[in-house]
Amino acid sequence: MASSPSITYDVFLSFRGTDTRRGILSHLVKAFNQKQIETYVDYMLREGTEISHSLLTAIEQSQISLIIFSQDYASSRWCLDELVTIMKCRKQNGQIAIPVFYEVDPSWVRHQKGSYQDAFANHEKTSSQDKVQIWRQALNQAANLSGLHSSNFGNDAEFIEEIVKRVLQRLNQAYQCDPKEFVGIHEPIAELESVLCRESKAVLVVGLWGMGGIGKTTLASNIFNRLQYEFQGVCFLENVRERVQRYGMTHLKKELLSKLLEEKDVVPFIMPDGITNFAKRRLSRKAILLVLDDVNDPDQLEDLCGRGFEWFGPTTRIIVTTRDKHVLLVKQVDHIHEVKPLNDDESLKLFNLNAFKQNYDIERDQDHAELAMKLVTYANGIPLALKVLGSSLYGRSKEEWESQLSKLEKIPHVKIQNILRVSYNDLDRHDQNIFLYIACFFETDNAEQIKCLLDSCGYSTAIGLRNLHDKALISIAPKSMAMHDLIRDMGREVVREESPSNPGNRSRLWDPVDIYEVLKYNRGTETVESITFDMKNIDMYLSLHPRAFARMYKLKFLRISCSWTRHGECLLRVPQGIESLSDELRLLEWNACPLKSLPSSFCAENLVKLMMMDSGLEKLWDGVQNIVNLKEVYLQGSRKLMELPDLSRALKLQVLNISECVSLRQVPSSIASCHNLLELNLSRCYELGSFHHCIYLESLKILFLDSCINLREFSLLLSTDSDTLPAKATAAMALENISLVDCCNLSLLPHNIGMLSSLKYLSLCRSYITCLPESIKHLSLLKSLNLRGCQMLQSLPELPSSITELDVIDCTSLETTTPSTFAYSDEQIETEIFAFANCIKLDHLTKKGIMEDACMRIKRAANTCLAAIKENEDDDRRALLVNPHYHYKVQGCLRENEIENEDGREYQYHHRVQFCLPGKQVPSWFTHRSRNKETMMTIELVLPHRASNDRFLGFILCVVVPKKGSSGILGCKYCIESVEYSSWWNPSPRVGVIDNVFLWYVGECCIDIVREMKENVCKLKVSFQFSIGGKIWTRDISQCGVHPIYASNVFKQGVVVTHMDDDNKNECDIEEQEQLP
Repeated sequence: MASSPSITYDVFLSFRGTDTRRGILSHLVKAFNQKQIETYVDYMLREGTEISHSLLTAIEQSQISLIIFSQDYASSRWCLDELVTIMKCRKQNGQIAIPVFYEVDPSWVRHQKGSYQDAFANHEKTSSQDKVQIWRQALNQAANLSGLHSSNFGNDAEFIEEIVKRVLQRLNQAYQCDPKEFVGIHEPIAELESVLCRESKAVLVVGLWGMGGIGKTTLASNIFNRLQYEFQGVCFLENVRERVQRYGMTHLKKELLSKLLEEKDVVPFIMPDGITNFAKRRLSRKAILLVLDDVNDPDQLEDLCGRGFEWFGPTTRIIVTTRDKHVLLVKQVDHIHEVKPLNDDESLKLFNLNAFKQNYDIERDQDHAELAMKLVTYANGIPLALKVLGSSLYGRSKEEWESQLSKLEKIPHVKIQNILRVSYNDLDRHDQNIFLYIACFFETDNAEQIKCLLDSCGYSTAIGLRNLHDKALISIAPKSMAMHDLIRDMGREVVREESPSNPGNRSRLWDPVDIYEVLKYNRGTETVESITFDMKNIDMYLSLHPRAFARMYKLKFLRISCSWTRHGECLLRVPQGIESLSDELRLLEWNACPLKSLPSSFCAENLVKLMMMDSGLEKLWDGVQNIVNLKEVYLQGSRKLMELPDLSRALKLQVLNISECVSLRQVPSSIASCHNLLELNLSRCYELGSFHHCIYLESLKILFLDSCINLREFSLLLSTDSDTLPAKATAAMALENISLVDCCNLSLLPHNIGMLSSLKYLSLCRSYITCLPESIKHLSLLKSLNLRGCQMLQSLPELPSSITELDVIDCTSLETTTPSTFAYSDEQIETEIFAFANCIKLDHLTKKGIMEDACMRIKRAANTCLAAIKENEDDDRRALLVNPHYHYKVQGCLRENEIENEDGREYQYHHRVQFCLPGKQVPSWFTHRSRNKETMMTIELVLPHRASNDRFLGFILCVVVPKKGSSGILGCKYCIESVEYSSWWNPSPRVGVIDNVFLWYVGECCIDIVREMKENVCKLKVSFQFSIGGKIWTRDISQCGVHPIYASNVFKQGVVVTHMDDDNKNECDIEEQEQLP
């Protein structure tokens, strides 16, 4: 975030001169001068339409902006632009804004009624709609702030006296604040003040939630200092958790009532179950600002505020800071604000302010710059850590900085740890154990994986993880889980304290040096429950003793990641094998394990997940194991593995990955017992000669058999022909994804493959099939069909309407498709890719049909874009009228392709359509074309201003890649009024044996361009730069083209055209295009 501007003026006055210059304004300025308040007053006549740069600078350099709303304030565009700038400074720089309502009703300002309504009626005739909405939003925000109303005072003199008093209070508070406290909190302050200033029919409660040391109290105290002068009663109760434990709740209740009721003896008001009704009545009549800091129990809120905050009235505002989100959820507070870590720039600034006691330019100090960045990285955005570390290094030498950094890598800073550990101490023993497992073992695992493994140990993991999340000890996303590094280090320090000098007596091991010592000298004990050993930083050989794990019989989780020397030798050796492993193991993950088999004494009954990729295993174990809890097995890359064990008892098995097990000859028949198997990967099992058990796997969803070159018997369904897929479906009906890439013996698919009703993805790349069965059209869920490199394929039948991705690149024998090959689905689609590059035998009619299909799909994409734009505009207008804080964002191709408003609703308008096929020319209906003349492939065009109902709907881009050109990703960077976007044709084309045309639709920029057209009457300039393989100066593109499309004239006779097109130019015949000059 940019640094705040220096302060030049105490007060900036925003006013409408015709209303106030000869009245209240002159008296107010005189009063300010008498109090030595430096005031910026612009007495010049506001002429023209643009606010001057000097005025903008004056606003930014003022401590307070005083906005005098009068009858004609809204009639001035200049005043409204001033107001927008003031509100921006308030949000970004924490500037104080005070509204003064002079002979005008605040509701007129807030809702643009009365004279304000008349003013905006005129503005809507002369200004853009977006500009008007921005002004409305600024007025609403300002009017919602706490201010002063002239109607509440008997005369102007009293009114001015109160304004000066209020300004002096705010200036006194502002200049007392330490600038260090304001790093990174201006935007949160502005957001929370907006919430606290909302009108409410009952007490309004805001919760600040986050981990220890994140800055909750700092944020609350700054808001309290800024707002306290606007309330009749104020109270900031610090450290509620600690003080309740030390002094009891009655002590805090006395302090609270004494401050709010302004009474020394409040004992008569206190009752066993709360306070007296009279005390409640007195509190409910006052405008109160109350901060309750570090609350850790919902009962504390009830004891200090009553059930449902019933002690207080609608003019009361309560701020609660807590590490436990559950406290806020239970009490149903009105708004919860999660306090986030500082970003890198803010972190460095705060660190420098404490390490050098000034805003130090660290980049000029090479001795400390690198060390400072390492320390900032260690703190990872936590203000407490940045302050503590910075202060501890103030005045120290470079050598001492280096020593401190080295110490932190071994032992966390005690002051930081003590603050963070409070949250851990609040957990019960069950949740503490889950927390320590995550900190010491599951740091990189997702929540589902953790639940699965810890549930198998008897933990109630779901509620445990929720408790940790609510206490801000972890964060959980749908597919991931994260723990802050400092919190992780705190947890590890808890475990280290179990046995400071003997790691073998700790419950969890993670430090590679400690683990090396424990394993090398056989020091493990029954205390050890988890080991995660990453050897990448261990540059020494380790030979395990056969009994290295013998005493660790409570070991539940073992993860070993081996490392190699530069000569390819594994640093971990087991020359005499391993005698035993814990029977308590739930997870065994040992990549590149040198063992030939697991110990004969090992009992796998508790095993849930087995991961031994790239191992030296020849077999897992002998005999039948009672693997009733086993869910996942990953043995890929175990090139010596010759057999799998009996799987008849693996009833919970869901994933079996044995790809690249090149010595494996067969899959055991017992796999038929794995009725819950979802994913089976046998790719590159070159010795696998038969596989006929899939018929019994009724739950199987994913099947990979890529490069199984010796596969002769394969029964997905029932068949007697070893070189075809079977003819009759009896099982495997749940299959969603089948991959048979590089299965060179496969020449036919069964005629009734259409019975696989769940199939979504089918890949047959580089197989020897000659045609597809007619029944494929019945695969109503099939989305992707990949036939790339099927050089014997001669024709395509009708495909299901669900198909959105078809790849037949390099199908050099493909000649025809049926007229109904390309059916359409009514479902919402995000991506459509149809690739026919290098299909050298495609006939004339087929190429024409492909181009017509491309045009129709682009039309559908453009219509989808139009619907999204209309819906967004309607909702945007409604939301701005109802909620002044509503906003939306638009992001381009390399950003998220969505529009999102504050309530979380998203407008998806990204609809990607891509086609490629043989051809030498950009289609004739493209309005902008360029040929390669040994220059960069660029096109520049101008988009004229059009009627509001004729919305711009995107571009169609086209590139011609000549034969024998370079391979690489086709890209286009385009710039719209200095805003850059990027779009790509994926997947990247291969070097062609003929010229190919690549065509794709770009709609991501539509919202931005529509907005620019609304705000600017002038024409928009757009420039395009095409590239392949990242090269923009290349002869590997022979032609390029751009075609803008609009809502009013998207298509004529099935071909994309614009207003400038001739109605006769609607051919899409590739052969004719190649004859164009």
